[in-house]
Amino acid sequence: MIYDTIKSICDERGIAITAIEKKAGLGTGTIGKWRTASPSIKMLERVANALEVPVSYLVSDTGNYKNQLEKNLEETKSLIERLLEKGD
Repeated sequence: MIYDTIKSICDERGIAITAIEKKAGLGTGTIGKWRTASPSIKMLERVANALEVPVSYLVSDTGNYKNQLEKNLEETKSLIERLLEKGD
């Protein structure tokens, strides 16, 4: 799940996983190992920082960064609309 989410983010941005590993200070192939093993919180934080996303995106049940962003955008739009309606 975590690996798939990271791969999805990288694919969306056109970034190689090896570039994220390097930016996060991890060895080549480290993220690939997460297909079958769980990373430490420290490693997750480093990857999240390299990707400029919260750790919660990497461990979310959706497993899909883009869907989570779209959901957040819709919630924000709805909140703004409700606030604007109250202001009338």
